[in-house]
Amino acid sequence: MSTSPPTDTDGRRDRRSVLVAVRSEAALYRMLDVVPVFAGDKRVDLAFTVVPGSDFADRLPALLDGLGAPRVSWPQAVRSRVDLALAASPNGELHQLRAPLLVVPHGAGFNKRLPSPSPAGANTATDADADRDVSGLSASQLTYQGRVVPTLIGLAHPDQARRLALACPPAASRGRVVGDPCLDRMLAGRTRREAYRRALGATDGRRLVLLSSTWGAASLFESLPNLAARLLAELPYDEYQVALVLHPNVWARQSSWLVRHWLADALDAGLVLLPPEEGWRAATVAASCVIADHGSLALYAAALERPVMLTGDGGREIVPDSPLAALAAAVPRLDPAAGLREQLDELLDGFKPAGPAAAAALAFDLVGGSSAALRALAYQVLDLSEPSGPPVVRAVPVPSVPVERPPALRSWTRVAPGRAPGAVTVTVRRFPAAVAQVAALSAAAGPPGGRPHLLVDTDRCDDLRLLMNAQVVVAASASTTALLDEYPMARAAAVRSGPDEVTLQLRGHPARTFTGDTADLPLVASALYAAGDEAAPAAGETTVLSGNRRLLLRPR
Repeated sequence: MSTSPPTDTDGRRDRRSVLVAVRSEAALYRMLDVVPVFAGDKRVDLAFTVVPGSDFADRLPALLDGLGAPRVSWPQAVRSRVDLALAASPNGELHQLRAPLLVVPHGAGFNKRLPSPSPAGANTATDADADRDVSGLSASQLTYQGRVVPTLIGLAHPDQARRLALACPPAASRGRVVGDPCLDRMLAGRTRREAYRRALGATDGRRLVLLSSTWGAASLFESLPNLAARLLAELPYDEYQVALVLHPNVWARQSSWLVRHWLADALDAGLVLLPPEEGWRAATVAASCVIADHGSLALYAAALERPVMLTGDGGREIVPDSPLAALAAAVPRLDPAAGLREQLDELLDGFKPAGPAAAAALAFDLVGGSSAALRALAYQVLDLSEPSGPPVVRAVPVPSVPVERPPALRSWTRVAPGRAPGAVTVTVRRFPAAVAQVAALSAAAGPPGGRPHLLVDTDRCDDLRLLMNAQVVVAASASTTALLDEYPMARAAAVRSGPDEVTLQLRGHPARTFTGDTADLPLVASALYAAGDEAAPAAGETTVLSGNRRLLLRPR
């Protein structure tokens, strides 16, 4: 990085250098919402550096290189004179930088307290302590040897200026309200909500339940590690989709391999796991409801008027009169000992956005105008004229994540006579088999009078236990006879035999082909198996009801 601003061909010193200092993955992702205020302006040269000292920084060099971003070492960064430094965390040796420093929060404001120095985190703090130890605003973070380090401190809401004055009086004059660029991008994505939902598998009227976990001992992922699996086990597959967001610090500390290893059963059951870098914001916009802990995502969800249920209030970690504390008082609390579906249905059916929205309004100001405020502030420090026209606020991207159908499903069916002679209507309710062991005893139940069976997709299932105990087996392309020979416990086999065609064979009977809405082969197979009996496959028209879907099948 140049140690002095370059001049243009006319000899004017109108080129500026900006250093983006990141200390964690969460800080990097927030900075990627800030630096677009310089997009399209060749007068501004950008480079990134990794601030040393964080336990969550190991992957940062690779992430920056993967972005193709210019990167300088920390020793080089502290030797260079630049026109502006940006950071999304006040932690680390930022006092070494030779530049005006603008610090912004990397979450939804300042809701958490610094870790307690008392034994075992005992709650011995006074109200004065709560005012002083606000994470991101405390004097221990903002000052070095009595000197305030940041030149400017970005705030998302005017009330945070009051908190700054209480937590670090010498820094009070340096606060500037700049809104929240992350929220603005989420709001811009509301018109793409259906695209987000399709990308996350929330199609055919399925409700998208988003789980969100911060990091640390009180987080959802630590305190309720089986919650995702329980939701998948207790919510009918054709009526609900479940997605999980984990704080970037979880991924950075534990590794992506270990996270997926811990969630193996839930992933086999169809859990959509959002990566740390992107996807969580689109999922929040797309969600039918959110189950969260005391992390920032809960406030973003409330600002988007999504129904929110909390798993806890964060205890001593949360600033007592913060927006997050207000949200905790305004939304219901999950009871892990009770049935999950009943709680979700009550949350969705009784949702009134006024209370959660009021809490979110305490956290965010300049809604829709954050990029403009940040750009004006940055260009003022740079002593440059702003580019013409307002800055572009881009909607968060459509997620690109694997969405897998569970390879094994426990299906409950109920058969009723249809209107036409020989016609039947089959109601099907399905639950992923991979997580059946964590469901509450009465939770994963089908319709009254329903009959259960286990269906396995032999093309995708590698669990020998499930394969050997399946009553119904399916394959995209195979012989039904061969499938029944290979899986002797199966009572029926179904294959895709052509466009809009499925062939089903009951053991000991000839195969029969059906046409119609056959895209979901496992669902069709379960319904046709239930519509038949031990004597013969279904002989008439079959109507299939599952979730919000209604399928029509006819024998050929």
